Amino acid sequence: MVTLQSLGIDLLSHDELIALSEALEQHILHTRPDTGLSPEHLADLQRRLDDDDANPDEGIPWEEVKRRGRDIIEAQCPQ
Repeated sequence: MVTLQSLGIDLLSHDELIALSEALEQHILHTRPDTGLSPEHLADLQRRLDDDDANPDEGIPWEEVKRRGRDIIEAQCPQ
């Protein structure tokens, strides 16, 4: 079993641990399995994520999106 001790990670300083975690994150992000999305779709998703990070108070909350969707369905399919 791999442990922090067997890898020597427990001996790293706080700054070294931060650097290691950032390196691991980048490695994981760049070696993830193929999603089947085109580079264009991935770029669009990244643009949207960046926009959301830059403007967290803009947009519509998910609960509001669901409510509007239900309202549309109910209006088109009255029971």
